[in-house]
Amino acid sequence: MPTYGQRQSGSPRQRWSWLIQRGTLAALLLIGLGLLFSGGRDFPGARQLRGLAIDSLGPMLSLARAPFEAVNTAGQWVQSYLAVRTQNEALEQEVARSRQVVEQFNTLKRENAELRALTGLQDIPVRQIGAFRIVGASPSAPARLAIIAGGVGRGLRVGQPARDARGLVGRIVEVGATSARVLLITDADSRVPVRVQRTGQTAMVEGLSDIDLSVRYISGATPLEVGDRLVTTGQGGVFPPGIPVGVVTRAGPLEGRAQPFANPNGLDLVLVYAPYLPEAHAPARLRRPGWCRRPISAALRTWRCARRRCVPDCSG
Repeated sequence: MPTYGQRQSGSPRQRWSWLIQRGTLAALLLIGLGLLFSGGRDFPGARQLRGLAIDSLGPMLSLARAPFEAVNTAGQWVQSYLAVRTQNEALEQEVARSRQVVEQFNTLKRENAELRALTGLQDIPVRQIGAFRIVGASPSAPARLAIIAGGVGRGLRVGQPARDARGLVGRIVEVGATSARVLLITDADSRVPVRVQRTGQTAMVEGLSDIDLSVRYISGATPLEVGDRLVTTGQGGVFPPGIPVGVVTRAGPLEGRAQPFANPNGLDLVLVYAPYLPEAHAPARLRRPGWCRRPISAALRTWRCARRRCVPDCSG
């Protein structure tokens, strides 16, 4: 097919034909525009010519307007896409915030339930130091330890027992200014005197540095049974009596296995008690005689108390 340059460089007849075509098109366009904008003047055949001009110019104007309409449509589509994308991002952020609120609510709900369970433990005959949060634990390390957020300033001392809502956790072995370490009952160095609730016989629970506990018989001829519940006896001090320790999962002739009620891998809040002192080992308090409470001079009262051996209660 000959190009534009080839057409111009062709024969004179071809050049004249090309010029006539272009000139005819331009003339028709000018005539149509003139008729279109001369609506106020009327002459014979003007309406027919204007109709013909409109019919001829309509497709050309539509064709010329098509690219602008396409650009306008594309712009509207881009604006709609950006608006939808912005709305989706806002919805995703809202969903993320809602998910965070739900997680916080579930955490607070769980902590509230644990605190209610801890505050409901009123049957232990020792003073409660307070509830503390577990901030770190090593339930699978050689030394089974947990770190609680509380130190000397909050009343924590070495030897204080700790438990959660399910059962005994361990005892405090180190105390700092803002934290303390608890030796879990699953540690190999842990020893807890227990009593079998079903039979009343005593035993010793030892840690195995595992998730289970070893149960060794101390008294009683009744063998253990799977499902027996073990609680602290209070013997030897430290651990108050009646705290759930575990349930027997395997019973042998001389030794058994038990699973602790307090899950070492799921500790969150613990309740710390003051060390338990059995009444048999507590110092006896002498009762003051009636005459010791009379309003006499301090020197005479001290002399009489010394003679009657009631000095511990007669000094005040």
